[in-house]
Amino acid sequence: MGARTDLSSLVPLLAQAAEEAGKPAPQVVPVTLDVTDARSAPAAAASIASSFPRLDILSINAGYLERRVRIAESNPSEWQKTWSVNVFEPYLVTRAFLPLMLGKGRDKTIINLGSIATHLTLPGASAYQTSKLAVLRFTQFLDVDHGPDGILTFAVHPGGVPTDLGKRLPEQRHKALTETPELCADTLVFLTEKRR
Repeated sequence: MGARTDLSSLVPLLAQAAEEAGKPAPQVVPVTLDVTDARSAPAAAASIASSFPRLDILSINAGYLERRVRIAESNPSEWQKTWSVNVFEPYLVTRAFLPLMLGKGRDKTIINLGSIATHLTLPGASAYQTSKLAVLRFTQFLDVDHGPDGILTFAVHPGGVPTDLGKRLPEQRHKALTETPELCADTLVFLTEKRR
């Protein structure tokens, strides 16, 4: 389990949730993984490899939303940052963790969290919306390149959840942020618990 921040406080909560579900407590190795640091993903993968012989599920949820402006008024460095965080860094994370998944049996899954923006063309959102479309296409290429190796891939829209990123949307869009993180989490568990 990895994120930019320390997740070790979640380990007891995961154990409690497993107990409540009648399951054994999972072995969890919290790692700090900052997608904006190119050295972070290989270091996190090495940390996981030292504790586990393989990785069955990789879920990547990276996102940056630039300020909404038309292309003519856009800031090239913001545009590039959006693409870097939303597309290039997930590629780096995937590339770093693939060795833990390849050749280790079948039933491996990679999930890239996308956005409804994949399917939209709203004024002022050219960097974010095209980058999320690129995440979808990257996920399709993962399937083409590594599906024969037993890796199943999904690009999932997480729903209208009021996240920090979502709160940066224009005020009139906030009324659509009515869902909970648990809705997407339950869907991801369903998709990864067995091959369908």
